[in-house]
Amino acid sequence: RTITILITLVILGVAIFFLKKINSSDTGQPVEPTQTIASTSTAPYEIKSFTYASSSNRSTIEYVQFAKLSAVNNTLEKEARDIFNKNVKELEVNLAEYTKSGTSLEGREFVIDRTVSKEYVFLNTQQAIASVAYENYVDMGGAHGTFFFSSDTIDVTKNKKLVLADLLKDGYEKDLTPYIKDKIIRHPETCVRCDALGGEIDSMIETVIPENFVLETDSIRLLYGAYELGSYAETSGGQELIIPKTDISVHI
Repeated sequence: RTITILITLVILGVAIFFLKKINSSDTGQPVEPTQTIASTSTAPYEIKSFTYASSSNRSTIEYVQFAKLSAVNNTLEKEARDIFNKNVKELEVNLAEYTKSGTSLEGREFVIDRTVSKEYVFLNTQQAIASVAYENYVDMGGAHGTFFFSSDTIDVTKNKKLVLADLLKDGYEKDLTPYIKDKIIRHPETCVRCDALGGEIDSMIETVIPENFVLETDSIRLLYGAYELGSYAETSGGQELIIPKTDISVHI
């Protein structure tokens, strides 16, 4: 009977060992989750920033630093630093002009900010492409501030910034322009905040293809800032049009 118990314990020990082996990773590398159109970022990264503030001026420029992508990170940091330095100069010149004009600065703050859109930070390991969207806000003392998108899509292998023309075949504009207009008018579920546009899109002669976009797993998300698709009242929050890759497969 004692032998039987010992054999049983040995078998249980072996079984537990193999179960632990099955549930562990031999490589110790994290498994990248599957990305979907509606998901938040799956890319391992951290957000850093450059910040400037005075009595009447403020600027914060955020940028992304991906895990284990030093060359891309250097590019993103340099770009952010250049933008930040440019913003500081613009803010100082703007403040000097206001001061010279005698305009009261009481309660006034001039702002140039860029924040990372945390939901739109993607790292496509199969295509070796990193994609980041930013939300920008500028208030230099006009009637109201202005919101716009900016973005970075980078070939990780070559450390090269990409535009839509690098991802789509020649002639894509001819088909994409009417497609965008149709999507916005007839399929508002694929266009974020397009319900605010009213009849403005319908009256447009030509719908613009924006410069800014993020490359997601199964789609391209076009990013429109204020005034790109209509008046400020209708576009102040920006619009985002989701284009499934299957819809434009002939151009990929």
